[in-house]
Amino acid sequence: MRKSLAPVVQSHMAARLGWPVVAYRASKAAVNAYTIALSQELQSEGFRVNTTAPGLVSTKINDFSEEGKSLKEGALSLQRFTLLDKDGPTGKFLDWEEKEMPW
Repeated sequence: MRKSLAPVVQSHMAARLGWPVVAYRASKAAVNAYTIALSQELQSEGFRVNTTAPGLVSTKINDFSEEGKSLKEGALSLQRFTLLDKDGPTGKFLDWEEKEMPW
């Protein structure tokens, strides 16, 4: 991660919405906690570390939901987070529109 000033850590809203898959939810909650710790540890080096949620993306895990974005759309919605400047957010959980989400 130290090779990029804007590493992207991806999370999922299922970690807090009650989706009935305990291990999946716990792993996403752990990613959120890791993001906070990593952002604090690397802040003095100029890194911006955030957790991002692309929204519903049509994948095998949701039986390729027709309501979801394509994989390409999901990836493109997160692209701007790789280009954050030195004053950009850090230690946040952001959705695809760059709105801060509750942990």
